[in-house]
Amino acid sequence: MPEMNLGQLLWMLRAKYLVDAEGFNKVQGKPFKVSEIEAKIEEVLGHQSSQHSVVGNQAAAALAAGTEIGG
Repeated sequence: MPEMNLGQLLWMLRAKYLVDAEGFNKVQGKPFKVSEIEAKIEEVLGHQSSQHSVVGNQAAAALAAGTEIGG
């Protein structure tokens, strides 16, 4: 989850929905570059084992494409 702070939204999502989301934080006061987010997605997908679901891959692809999941 790309986030422009120290991860407060990530903590809230983990607590409320009990998901094992991974944070990607930036606190430099500059927006994320698309290339930064793409690189992080590739890094995460490259380290996934076969135990992870297809849904996680679809979510990462949707994030990379800037689209909504399931719609």
